[in-house]
This record gives sequence, structure tokens and C-alpha cells, in this order.
Amino acid sequence: MSIRCQGKRMGERPGRWAAAAAVLMALPACGSAPDKVQMRGVVWDGPEAAESVAGASLEVTDASGARFAQATSNADGSFIVEVPAGSGYVLTVSATGYVPTGWAGESGLEDFSAGSYAPWIPTVSWMDQVRGEWAGCPGADGTGTAVLGELRLGYPYIIDGVPGEGAVATLLDSDGGSSDGCYRDANGAPAPDAESAGPDGLYAIFGAPAGVAWTTGRYEDAAGELWETAYLAPLPEGGLVVLFPTLVLVDTP
Repeated sequence: MSIRCQGKRMGERPGRWAAAAAVLMALPACGSAPDKVQMRGVVWDGPEAAESVAGASLEVTDASGARFAQATSNADGSFIVEVPAGSGYVLTVSATGYVPTGWAGESGLEDFSAGSYAPWIPTVSWMDQVRGEWAGCPGADGTGTAVLGELRLGYPYIIDGVPGEGAVATLLDSDGGSSDGCYRDANGAPAPDAESAGPDGLYAIFGAPAGVAWTTGRYEDAAGELWETAYLAPLPEGGLVVLFPTLVLVDTP
């Protein structure tokens, strides 16, 4: 799935739907607007999209938080599920033996594809390995929902951005609390005491409460101006949200 994000300067409200992993926007259709459209895709077993997942449950929630639609992936992992037309929505994907994973998106007014590599849900063993790789970070050895992401700085004319060294990630959860990201050092080892991202821009947040939250990426440039981008982060109970990239939009290098 392609990523949509809403950039903002400090003091401005975040965009209505800054996506964790948003869907491709469709062009508006002629005539009266539909109230729902279909998203088609394949559920994969991890970020490498090695195997499809049969029998995965997909639940769509609309912008008000109400359940909108449900579907189950076929034997080949393929699915079709309805989502609100021209609106933000949340998709939660789960299956036995896998970690439930939340995705957020914004639809257009025509049926569309979810893309080639998402949504995906990791195996329990994959998540255990990730927790081990972030050992020493707050909550990494426990349970609860996790947020994994990569901070990147999105300068004009650099579509994918550059690694967000020095940027900061913060989760604003549904209970009104906040949690800062845990980062890695120049050698790729967890650095629990670091206050901002290392050269790879990677971060992790563990033990988040379930619910719909916001994750923000912030960066202070050389002139002292602070830039911030907000992403919707749907947090399934004991699950995962992946924000690759967490792109902080910056006007000037």
C-alpha cells in the first residue's frame, strides 16, 4: 500500500487521516458519489510477502469508529472488502498464529487495489524476534501493542526522503498518554537512552494500549524550525502497527 501523510508545522492540527499505511487514491467517478467502494488485495505473512495467508479476518472500521464491513481471505490469501467511499477508515487483519495488525487508509470513489505487498500480518515468532532485537527498550520484553517505524525526512523533490537521524517519534495513545520511541545507535544496537533517531531512523514503541492513536514524527532543522507530521495508528489488542516510513515533511534541506 502506498503511504499518505499530512505534514504540518507545530501548533497546527494534524490532518484528518494521516495514514499508517494508506491505500492508493482513486480518481473521482462521474455522477453521484457512492457510499462504499471495494478494496481488493492479498494478505501476506510478513513484510517480505513470502507467503499468502488463508482464512485471515479483515475488519473495517469507519471514521466514527463503527464497524463498517468484514471479510475473510480466500485459500490463496486474496480478499475483497468494502470500505467507506471517499473517507478515512481503519483495517485490522488477524489470523490464528499471527499478530493482529492495524492499517489506516483513505479511499477514493472507485474500487481499488490494496497494492502488491500489504496488508501483511507477522507470525508470533517473527514478533518475538523483533522484541529480542530491541531488548532493553521499555516494554520490549512484555506484551501489549507495538509500533515499529522508520523516521525519514521528506524534502521537496526527494520523494522517499532521507533517513531521519535526529528526528523524534511520539505515540499519543487513546488514553491521553504519550510514549517516545526507542532508537538504535550507529552500530544498529538498541539505544534506550537516546533521545532521537540514529543514522538508520528506525524506532520502536512497545506496550501501547489498544485503541486508535496518533504517532508523530518531529524534526528540528538547522535554523531551529520544528517540523511535525502525524500518522493515524490503529492499535489492535496485543498487536502491531507498522509505520514505514514515518515521513516528516520538511520544506528546505
